[in-house]
Amino acid sequence: MPGFFIPSFYLVLVGSILIRSHALRRVVVTVIVLAYLWGFLHMTGGIDSDCQNMTMLVASTLMWIDFGVTKNFEKDLFRTWEQNVPVSHRSFSKKLAWSYDLWTTWRGPGWNWESKRSPRLPEHLLDRRYLLENRAIGGYPGTNGCRNFLIDNMKRGAYCWCTSQILLCLLEMTPFTRIIERQHIQNSPLHIQVAVIWIATLYTQYNMSFMYRLVTSLLVLLGICAPFQCPPLFGSFSQMYTVSNLWSVCWQQMMRKVRPHALRQW
Repeated sequence: MPGFFIPSFYLVLVGSILIRSHALRRVVVTVIVLAYLWGFLHMTGGIDSDCQNMTMLVASTLMWIDFGVTKNFEKDLFRTWEQNVPVSHRSFSKKLAWSYDLWTTWRGPGWNWESKRSPRLPEHLLDRRYLLENRAIGGYPGTNGCRNFLIDNMKRGAYCWCTSQILLCLLEMTPFTRIIERQHIQNSPLHIQVAVIWIATLYTQYNMSFMYRLVTSLLVLLGICAPFQCPPLFGSFSQMYTVSNLWSVCWQQMMRKVRPHALRQW
């Protein structure tokens, strides 16, 4: 697959905001997006050959159908800190920046974006440390807020890096990660399997947190993002005592808006 394939796919989504006619936009972009999916399957030979990129493409396609086909994302979606700023009144560059933020966001509705169709997230589900920091310094405004954010990111990032390296050493000491004469973990006793999987999970969590804090620090330093746009990537693992808490509070907190409202319906 060519290196430009995935970036050009997202370039289409980001640039869709420049098509002023909503009806024309729905037709043109939908055809292009579906053509990308077909092209991806044709070039890779199937879903299993590149599962990660396929997941990204399918998720973004579903996002386009939800936001761009069934509704007009310019009118239906807004960033949480600018609810009364119409997108149509913005300059060319600011429209592209708004669209780029929408189509490349990790979070979406429930974090830095809100939809007029969705109920607001209950406050008790938010990361309490993040809430307290925002209230204490007004959403990290000004120089002091940025400095506090960067210092906190440096300290927590260093902790995440050191912890991830220790966990990686533990993983490499097991016979399940060797390149030569590797043993299959399913042949081991259950308690060994559980222990190794937990070490691998914690390593992934700390390593991703370190990379996330590094990137968000650069974004804040360059003035691309404000600190309040970069909430913690993971919640506390001490709350991971149910499956619903795992996906809504702990692991990347991606499902934190979906889970409580879905359960409420049942």
